[in-house]
Amino acid sequence: MSAIEIRAIDHVGLRVGDIEASQRFHRDALGLYQLRASASRMNLVPVAGPLGRLGGAAERDGAGGTGPSMYVKDPDGNVAELSGPPA
Repeated sequence: MSAIEIRAIDHVGLRVGDIEASQRFHRDALGLYQLRASASRMNLVPVAGPLGRLGGAAERDGAGGTGPSMYVKDPDGNVAELSGPPA
């Protein structure tokens, strides 16, 4: 897998079943050390915790975007779209 350079993210929150597995995925596959990308943060929220239960079951489908993009799945089956600006 080639490296991806993330330039900016406003905010991402994911509800996850296994915090440690999700942290490994986002660190190792996406290069998000300490769950940070540039000046932005990503929050991992346990699905079984109080905040995570508010959203129901874990997401399984991704949403489409504009511009070049690729999709990756984390250990919980959440689909993240990594996209660039529109051409």
